[in-house]
Parts: sequence; C-alpha cells; structure tokens
Amino acid sequence: MRTTSRVNGVQRQLDHEPGDSLLTALRSNGVTGPKRGCEAGDCGCCTVWIDGEAVQSCLFPAFRAGHRQVTTIEGLARVSGAAVVGHRTLPLHPVQQAFLDEEGYQCGYCTAGMIMTLASPGAERCDGLGARTKGNICRCTGWKSIERAAHAVEEPRQAALREEETAGGVGASVPNRHGPDIVSGVPSFTSDFHDELPGDAELLHIAAVRSPHAHAEIHRVDAAAALATDGVIDVFWHEHVPRVPYTTACHPAEPRDAFDTYLLDNRVRFVGQRVAIVVAESVQAARRAARRVRVEYTVLQSVIDPREALREGAPVIHPEAESTQIADPCRNLIGEIRYRRGDVEAGLAAADETVELEVETPRQQHTHLEPHTATAWVENDGTSEGLLVVRTSTQVPYLTRRTLARSLGRTEESIRVFKPRVGGGFGNKQEVLCEDLVAFTALRLGRPVSWELSRDEEFIATNTRHPMILRVRAGATRAGALTALCLDFLATGGAYGNHSYDVLECGAFESLALYTCDAKETHGRAVYTNTVPAGAFRGYGAAQTTFAVDSALDELALKLGMDPWEFRRMNVVGPDSPLHLGQEADASHRLGGYALDRCLDYVQRRLNELDAAGEAHAASSGSTEWRYGSGFGVSTVASGLADIHVSGATAELTESGVRICTATADIGTGSDTTLAQIAAETLGIGFDRIELQSGDTARAPEDSGAYASATAYIGGRAVALAAERLRERIRKLSAIVHASDPEELELTDQGIVRRPARPGDDGGRPTRTVGFAELLQAAKEAGTTLRASSESVSYQSVSMSFAVVGVHLRCHVPTGRVEVLDVVQGVDAGRLLNPRIARAQAEGATAQSIGYSLSEELVIDDSGRVENPTFREYRVPAVGDIGPMETVFFEDPDDAGPFGAKALGELTTTAAPAAVANAVRRAIGSRPTRLPLTGETVWRLLNDATAKGGPVHEKADRASRK
Repeated sequence: MRTTSRVNGVQRQLDHEPGDSLLTALRSNGVTGPKRGCEAGDCGCCTVWIDGEAVQSCLFPAFRAGHRQVTTIEGLARVSGAAVVGHRTLPLHPVQQAFLDEEGYQCGYCTAGMIMTLASPGAERCDGLGARTKGNICRCTGWKSIERAAHAVEEPRQAALREEETAGGVGASVPNRHGPDIVSGVPSFTSDFHDELPGDAELLHIAAVRSPHAHAEIHRVDAAAALATDGVIDVFWHEHVPRVPYTTACHPAEPRDAFDTYLLDNRVRFVGQRVAIVVAESVQAARRAARRVRVEYTVLQSVIDPREALREGAPVIHPEAESTQIADPCRNLIGEIRYRRGDVEAGLAAADETVELEVETPRQQHTHLEPHTATAWVENDGTSEGLLVVRTSTQVPYLTRRTLARSLGRTEESIRVFKPRVGGGFGNKQEVLCEDLVAFTALRLGRPVSWELSRDEEFIATNTRHPMILRVRAGATRAGALTALCLDFLATGGAYGNHSYDVLECGAFESLALYTCDAKETHGRAVYTNTVPAGAFRGYGAAQTTFAVDSALDELALKLGMDPWEFRRMNVVGPDSPLHLGQEADASHRLGGYALDRCLDYVQRRLNELDAAGEAHAASSGSTEWRYGSGFGVSTVASGLADIHVSGATAELTESGVRICTATADIGTGSDTTLAQIAAETLGIGFDRIELQSGDTARAPEDSGAYASATAYIGGRAVALAAERLRERIRKLSAIVHASDPEELELTDQGIVRRPARPGDDGGRPTRTVGFAELLQAAKEAGTTLRASSESVSYQSVSMSFAVVGVHLRCHVPTGRVEVLDVVQGVDAGRLLNPRIARAQAEGATAQSIGYSLSEELVIDDSGRVENPTFREYRVPAVGDIGPMETVFFEDPDDAGPFGAKALGELTTTAAPAAVANAVRRAIGSRPTRLPLTGETVWRLLNDATAKGGPVHEKADRASRK
C-alpha cells in the first residue's frame, strides 16, 4: 500500500503493508524519530502529531494518515513555527531547548515522544505534569530532570549560562555531548540505521517461535506452512545449529557462569523460550509465518518454587551432560557460596538483644525502553570466511564478541561488534539475547539480518532481577555493638544460570562488608526453576541483600531502644576499617576516600526536619486517614571488579583536536561526555577539541564494558593514561621543532606553545605556536605517528563508594496506599567528574528502586507463565510516584580513581528499598517483610498492627529527632 501524507511539512509517499501502524510506516520510510517501545500505546515513545494533535503512532493505522499533516520530532521546530537558536545553531522548539538545557534525558530513547507530548498544542490544557505525561514512560531519569525541563519552558535559561556550561574539563557540568541529536531526533539507536549494509543486499528479519510450556522436550518441528508463506526465506530450529554450550552472561576473564545455553535447544525450560526462528523479508511476514510453525512437545514435570527445586525428587532442569560449571545439576543448584568469620552462634548467645528476620524480594523487569535489537552482516575482508559485523544495543561489545566466537565456532578476530547509542540497559544488555541468532543467520544465509524483540518478548523472554528469600540473624550488646551478623539467602536463577554465581558473591559482600563485626557468616545459593531467567540488574544482588540486612539492623535498633542513626554509626565501617566478608580482610576492595559520616549527618538532619513538618501538618489537619514515617538505608558499592575488569583506549592527534577511542559503552550514563572531559583535562585542551568514539571492537583496545559501576573508574583511567601518553609524544616531537626542552612545551587548543621555564625569558610571553596540522606533518616527516594507547588497564583493588538514602512518606489507612513525600540522599562517590550528570544518575537509580519497593513485580503463575507482560499491567513509577528529591554529594577524592572519582551509578539503587521499608515500619508499627509494598500488602500490615494494639511509637524515634 502507499499513503500520501504531509510529513514534517513535506509531501511524502509512505509505503507500507495492510494493517501497518503509522509508526511502522514512518520508520520503514526513514523517519526514525518516533521510537518503537511497546506497540500497545503504553510508553509514549512513538508520539507524533496528526493535524496538530498528539497521538501514539503505534496505535494509529497508517492508512488513516492519508492527506493529513504528520509532525514528528524531526520537524517539530520548523512545522510549529516556534523555532529558537540552540546549541550548535540547531533550530529548536522551546521544549526541545528546555530538555537540552536541563538535560531532561539520559539514554534518550523516550525523549522524542516526551517532547512531542509536552509541546503539543493541547498539553497546556492538562493540569500538572502527571496529567500531561500520563501516556509516557521514562525509565532512566527518575523524572526529576524532566520536571526541571518542563519548568524551564516557562523560565528558559540565559544563553550566556548555556555557553558557560559548554566549556570546562573535569568537575564542570558540561552538557551531554549527544544532547542536540537526542532532542532533535537525529538517528542514534541500533534500529535507526540501515545504511551500513554491504552492497545492495536487502535486509532480512527474524521472528521467534516460543515455547508455551515451562518444561518440555521438543519431539518434532513442522515448518512447511511457514516456509510456504510469502516473503519467508528459511526456518531454523535445534537440528540446524551447532550444539555448543555457552552462557548468555558476559563477564571478563574466565567466567564462573554456568555454560548451559544453546543457540536453539532440543528442550525448553521456561514459557517463552525460543524454539525456532523464522527469517523473512519483512517483520510482518516473519511474524505471520512464526504463528504457522507447528511444534510437538513431550511435556515434562516443572518446578516453579525455588525451595521445591532443591528437594529430593524434584525435576532436574539441566540433566544434559554437555552443560558445565553447574554446582550440582542433580539438585538444580547453579552456585553456592559460604563465608565465615568468627563464631556466629557464640556471638548471638553473647548478645543482649537479637533479631531474626526473613524477607522476600520479587522479580523486577528492567523495562529499558529500547528493546533488544541487533543487525548482522558479513563483509569481505580478504579472508575466506569474511568479517562478521554485528551492530547491537549492548553494554559489552568485546564480551559479546567473545560469546559469539564461542557459540558460532569462529575466532574473535573474525568478528566486529559495535553499538550506536543504547536506549537503556541496567544489566539486561550485559547479555547475549538476540545477537547470537542474528549472527548465525547472517553467516548461514549470506545476507544482512535484523531482529528487534517486541515488548511482550522483553517481559517473557529476557531477564529479571533475581527474586530472593533471605534470612538475617543479628545480635548486639545493650550499648549497640554488633556481636553477630548472619545472612542466609536463596536466589531464583530461573531456567538458566546466567549471572547467578556472581550475584551471590556481590550481594553478600556489599551488604555484610559495610558493617564491622567479629562474627559474620553468609550462605548463599542460586537454584534453577522453570521460570524466566534472572540476570544482571543494577545493584546486582546487593539491592536484595541490603534490603534484608538493613531492615534487620533497623529492627534490632528498635528492640534495643536506640536511635537507629547512632546504631548505624557505631557499626558501619570507618575510614580505617578493614572490609570483611569471610575470615580475612578482602584485599580486592579498599577505602580510598570516605564521606559516609557526612552523608549520615546530612540525611538525618533533613529527615528530622521533614518529620517535624509532617507531624505538624498531621496535627493541624486532624485527619486520621494518613500515618507518616521516615526511614533510611545505607549502601556501599565497589568501583568495578578488581583485576579482571579491564579497559583500554587510544588517543590520536587530528587537525582539529584529539580523537579518543574506547570500547566502553555509554548506555545513558553520560560516559561519552565524562570520558571526553577526562581527556580534555589530561591534555590541557578544550572539551570541544575532543572527538570521542566508543563501543566498537574494531577501533579500540579491549574493554570489559559498562557495568559494575566501572565506566568512569576503570574506563576513565584508561582514557587518562592514553591521553597522557599522547601528550608526552606530542611534546617530545615538538621539542625538535622548537629546539626546546619538552618540559617547556604546553598543549593548547591551537597547538603546542613554548612557555619558558624562567619567567624572564622572552619577556614571559609564549613563543610561536605550532598548530595541529604542522605537528601532524612533522610526525609524518619523522616517520612516526602522534597516537598513543593504553591496554589492559585494571586495578588490583577497587575503591568503595557509599550512600545514605532517606525517605519521608505516608500510608493511607483505609487502602494501604504508600505515597513518597520526600527523598533525601547523601552520596559519597569521590570527586564528581560532571556534577550535572552525577545528579541525574543518582536520581534515576533511586526512582528505579522506589518502583522496586512499591509497585514493580513480574508475576509468575503456577504454570510458569508471566501474568503481566505489558506496561499497563507491570507498573513502573510515573512522575507523581517519586516525590521531591534532594541529592547532596560529599566529595572526598579517591586516591586511585581518575581525578578522584569513584563508583556512582548503582549506589542509591541498593539503599532505597531499605529506606522505604524502614519508613513504612515507623509509619504503621509493623515490619514489612516482602517487596513490593503494594496497597494490599500495607493494608494487611496495618490491620495486623491494629489487631496487636495499634502502631508502636518507639522511644528510639523520639530520640532520633533530638
């Protein structure tokens, strides 16, 4: 079909298939500003205007756009007639400019739709930002920067302030370098590009056939009807692929993950597992044909509950002999850890008060708005097998390359993996979940192939946070000193091992090492179940274990009648404390900077003020429907992984400045900007002189990827080292040109300048400047290059960061609904490389964790099926769910990180759930033991507390307000 529309002021013919949405028609005709996020009208990423009215284009039939005015983000400023001049002299609408000024985005995938919603002519008729954005979702920002952008439309920034922010190195709030492209809809994401394909080959598309059963053997696959479908090229299942075990988890060095995954398996282990793939000339044809594939199964007994999975006689989920690195497949045990320091039982016996608390945490889905997507093709590189090229939305280009090499039987050198902009990851793109079959198909058919998962597939077939059952035992003296701390926890790994072993280790260390105690013990197990797999998720086990440990310690303080703040101060590690998990101090972690004490002091003072204001308001209103409370959580996070997390970078002089190449991936964290700041500061030149290329295995040395809060700490160190080596090479070459001492030469924005060592020389004025072009010519004549690199940069021990998150909230007695009124957080992340980006990271991490605490749970029924695989059923926080948020950084520069920086991205994630639960405990007098704290859950707690005589107002609460 062909529909004629006026798109962004220009008459266009939109070719599309019958039944296509306007979103599909626009994107297939090269208009990529509207993004595909859900295809159900739930996320708002695809918002456009039809004759000036905002609509979600994924629900709007393409044929209905005929002879109508369609406006997308690309044409917003021009069509609306409200253009202003913004950064890089791009014409921008005032809403675009406000988003640029206030950095109302992180990954940027939702930004086009958000701007189109807020800029629409009818938006001003809505009362409040929540009403205006009720059809939009943002997962990265925590909404705070979007609120600031919405306010800035009315009070725009002065141009002078904008220009001031564009200059500066480390420590400056330099705007995200990708901002102009994001707010104006320039193609940036993996599925936006189709112009790098070899020759004139047409792109093929994949659709998956997925299992309806939790556990079954595949008896027979009949693809005849699918192969007869127009546009279908081929169908593949387990008989067509190599049977090589691998792990979808991507870790550096030798991973400890279970090698239990196959390209396509002869046994399915969860509802939604891929069984076969259909390859066709269009997405629509592939999906039609996938519904026609017939699969005969022999259904097997399944196990859903992790406790049942460990019992004798339970179905064995991975009986195959080929899979390796499984702790005990006969018991469904993926991995197990045990650490002990001192005698825990003796410590508990010696305590004046003890507490034993069992809690449960749910499955949380990442819900990054950009689905998993990848495109692969083969290029002629002069070898017999060719170069396999994979463009993908990944956090880990090099580790993805290694996984592809293993699963496909190729050398790593014969594969190139690169990423454009990544639309959010949070750990779920530290996996190979679509790249393997895309690469296999491209190799098999010799044509470029693409696969973009649907939102339904994201929910039922990718990964979740590990649900856990945790038991904490703790004891303390009457004075408040911990005598014993014991953590026993069971993690559900789901159908595949993925990240389970390291999640156990990370969760145990980052919750227990935070506290000083002579008697500690931890026992962690991860088990297989016939459910959607669990994997890496921001906080990586520590969000669950910190919730359990901090809840138990908060309860112990209440039993002691102690101020919970003083109880924490007595027992958290100090600046000279060893970090203990097991018998000995952990030499791979260190305290290179310490401001936890200042974080505690600040958050306590602010929560006391909020408590007093809340009590005064409650007293004056006379209402008994609401109960108010505040609580806090404390967390620590390591800055990457010692020894095995490596990074590398190259730095090369160009005629306009310096090009930095790193394989680390900016996944919305702003790392491309902060790494460029590090390079500019090291070289002594302006930020705008730095060109930074990231996320490409063909252009930079090996890098372990963007996860474990390591990008700035380890990737930044690699960039700084490469830049430092380049600066020295330039100075040494320039010394020949200047006939000067290299120490007298300084690199500037114009080139090399001689600054005499003695002020009296040449009147103290610099001599002739040697420009970049002249330096490059001199290098050519000398037979050398002005290029330097750093490779395999790592740390023998990594520094710890700290955060304290305080939450002030209220609980509605009739319904149990919890409303977060205020969030206050103190953060110790060393020196801030970019305060503006740092604040956005902390806000987004906390908001994501508040969702985990109050509303988010991927629900699995007794058959293993996901019950809520849509955004309207799985509720992520909206703008009104977070409350005002105040973030204060206390900078104590680390002595190892680049320019004193430490980990940041996951810090507040791990502290927030305990803060919410502890606040609810004080509001209603009953201890929450299961997340999320939905209205029903809190209503039941309220009724339990009432049956026991009403809420408890402990003397510790009164003491904490003094």
